[in-house]
Amino acid sequence: MHRVNAIRDTLSGRHLVVTGATGFVGKVWLAHLLTTVPDVGRVTLLVRGARREPALHRVARMIDTSPAFRPLRDAVPQDLGAWLDARIEVIDADITRPHCGLDHDTRERLAAPAVALVHIAGLTDFQPDPRKGLPANVDGTRHAARLASTFRFPRMVHVSTAFVAGMRDGEITEALIPGVSPLGVPFDVDEEIAHAHALCAEVAEVDQRIEQLAARAKGLGWPNLYTYSKGLAEHLLAHMPVDVTIVRPTVVECARTFPFPGWNEGLNTSGPILWFCGTAFRALPANARHRFDVVPVDAIARALTVVLARHLNGVAEPIHHVGTSANNPATFERIVELSALAKRRHASRASATVWERLEAMVDVVPRTVDETPYVDPARVEAWGRDLHGWLTRLDVKGRWTGLGSLGEAIDKRVHTARKDLAKQNRRMGQLRKMLDAYKPFLHDHDWIFRSDAIQRANRELHPDDRADFLDDLSTLDWRHYWLDVQYPGIVKWAFPLMDNREPPLDPPSHPPLALGVHDLEVRRAERAQGVA
Repeated sequence: MHRVNAIRDTLSGRHLVVTGATGFVGKVWLAHLLTTVPDVGRVTLLVRGARREPALHRVARMIDTSPAFRPLRDAVPQDLGAWLDARIEVIDADITRPHCGLDHDTRERLAAPAVALVHIAGLTDFQPDPRKGLPANVDGTRHAARLASTFRFPRMVHVSTAFVAGMRDGEITEALIPGVSPLGVPFDVDEEIAHAHALCAEVAEVDQRIEQLAARAKGLGWPNLYTYSKGLAEHLLAHMPVDVTIVRPTVVECARTFPFPGWNEGLNTSGPILWFCGTAFRALPANARHRFDVVPVDAIARALTVVLARHLNGVAEPIHHVGTSANNPATFERIVELSALAKRRHASRASATVWERLEAMVDVVPRTVDETPYVDPARVEAWGRDLHGWLTRLDVKGRWTGLGSLGEAIDKRVHTARKDLAKQNRRMGQLRKMLDAYKPFLHDHDWIFRSDAIQRANRELHPDDRADFLDDLSTLDWRHYWLDVQYPGIVKWAFPLMDNREPPLDPPSHPPLALGVHDLEVRRAERAQGVA
């Protein structure tokens, strides 16, 4: 049994380089790290800026208004900008470019003090345009690893996904066989990446690119382009000149405790599923017996810091699954049942609409595709197209003018109905595509991700670290988490996105937080101490 140093002792005074700090996992990890390890030496954030908002301003706005940073803002109520300038540095970067877009002098400056690169950045869409997904997830990983290889301590912590396991069932161990796909097909990763890029260059139509590359991914055993790109990245890292440890989360969802229960960002896997469970549709295409491996985002943040500290101490395992399916499984039958209870509770509030209360009376049930189908989004979408066509033929300006004011009213009603139906058809199309994309995860495969490495790391935590960094997922109470944390969190933070609305941000401070103001003073102090 390894007894490692306390995490705060390990990270105190150390210089980290980080990608992806502006994403969902990245925000929570950075906020948790700065809150729990305030003595970290330096955190250099590689962030892509824009013409209208440089990276430094983007990070300042994020820390000032993102709910993820509430605990940090509370912990450092005075002179937060100066406090941050002493700990973080923001560099305009682009992981899709060689050297992550950094010039020679910047790379040289980072090489000596940096002890590890934490690579969180990536595109998490299930079926992205390959011209975006490959540069973000594959090329970006190559460029990050090459940057890390120039450090005096060439170490890297890479955030992947457990679903690189591909189209398999049953127990999945924390392993990687370089050059062998999930279906056991030998392949050369460099040749595969070159072929994927060549296909993207040759095929002009986006949908055709996705279709052709997705077919190639499935031939190797990955169910979609996301898992394909993350899988290629792992195989790529196996041949890179850098000491890598990999963290593989499962389905990342609402925070359990940090920054506060229920916080979420973006449309994660559960958001559209829970939205679907709140509609009038009767059946969710899922296998009731299969496991739905959900993990709170703050569990990932804690695990990432634990793995990073162990990596710096030379005792980290090569791969770490972080999930629940092996030690505290929840089946789709259980999740759908809890979602129905949560929906009823939500519909019982005083402000609930009549439609919400009626929908809560309909329980969604998981069903397999070979069962007698109920009415589904695809069928409703087809009906909607037919009805829209009929309304289009009616919606001819001036058709009803002979009826006077009544004709004008009919004209207006038909036109409005056609627009509303078009909007509803688009939503049904989005829902159908979502269910198609989620089918491998909801219906086709039953993964059991062993998580021996992170459990071992948790058992070996220093006593001083257990309060802030231990997250024992075997103690996750699914009823409490789903009813009191997950569902309310999704309603507040994800459902608005389903209706093309933005979820609320925290009000900016007055004046707004500014970073880099004290940077010159910090650099002078660092040079005086021989840190940089």
